[in-house]
Amino acid sequence: MVSDLIIFGAGLFLDQALRRVFKSSIITVSDSMPHSSYQLPRTCFLATHFGPLPPWLRLTLETFARNKDYKLLLFTDQKLRRAIAYENIAIHPYSLTAFNRLATEKTGVPISLERGYKICDLRPAFGVIFEDYLEGCDYWGHVDLDTFWGNLSAFLPRLMAQNYDIICGSPYHVGGPFCLYKNTEKINFLYRQNPTYSHAFTTSENVDFDEIGIQINCQGFERTVRIQESAGELLVFRGQEQLCLQDAQSAWWPAQVAEAFPDHPRKQTIPLAASGRWQQGRLLSILDGKEYMFYHFKMGKRRLFRPIAIRRCDRLDSFEVGLEGICLHYRGWTSKILHFGEQILIRVTKTLIYDLGPIRHLLGFRRTPK
Repeated sequence: MVSDLIIFGAGLFLDQALRRVFKSSIITVSDSMPHSSYQLPRTCFLATHFGPLPPWLRLTLETFARNKDYKLLLFTDQKLRRAIAYENIAIHPYSLTAFNRLATEKTGVPISLERGYKICDLRPAFGVIFEDYLEGCDYWGHVDLDTFWGNLSAFLPRLMAQNYDIICGSPYHVGGPFCLYKNTEKINFLYRQNPTYSHAFTTSENVDFDEIGIQINCQGFERTVRIQESAGELLVFRGQEQLCLQDAQSAWWPAQVAEAFPDHPRKQTIPLAASGRWQQGRLLSILDGKEYMFYHFKMGKRRLFRPIAIRRCDRLDSFEVGLEGICLHYRGWTSKILHFGEQILIRVTKTLIYDLGPIRHLLGFRRTPK
């Protein structure tokens, strides 16, 4: 117990030290923002999730909610334990069957998805499928739920002012955890120029159509976009700047993309892999202090992370996220003490399961077979 208190005190000291460091080393891109008379385009993001919701969902929603100028619609068949009270986030109860019916009606293709993840293949058609929800929007986008959001207004207005048709978070291809599209008929129906779209929508397998299309000989939506881009018909931004911070890198993706599109090469900038710190609506790299738009929680989500339950996000002062999981910092001593007690409980549980388990089996204290 004494050691835990020492760790707790050291954590508080480190927290204050990091704040001072980040305050003096923040690099911002807001200096290149459009003139104040620039009118921010109306933007709506779409997210779909069928099946158990991720345990960090509240944290994802809380970080997005700080971006009051942007709207998020979440379509899910799950009920949240507590109601969402964010002005710019709406939860739409939706079953996979209802989505199949809507997608079939809007695209004219018989859609019969059996698994929620397969919806990724239909993302290029979201502007058509969800058109009734996007009325009046200048841009629409799709996002993953394994993301945490910084200050969108420090990045997107400047890019939108440059009249990009598509804004990608990934430097390699469209799609991914974040992608933004102009809400125009040309862009919304662009997927139909791909000869494989009907097969991609109807096959039961995930074919990566929204990105490269690895399972269909790299004939995914990215190829359609690159052809149009090379012809001067599209203006595309592919994460050339500090949009995405993530917890892991892969040398496989750049090589795969270069091999897939030798006739339409693009300059590729590998995203930085580092732990991130979210504080009062801003996302900073712990490695160099630079500001990023969003964090992609790719690999850390697969590990046992703390805490088990993320609660009272409205009282969060900051948190760190990386390969080791999520570490929360609450405002107020009551919340900090409760969180500290939770951490001790998790340590005890891990000890009983992982450390004492092998000893118990070694001594023969096993359950008696029925």
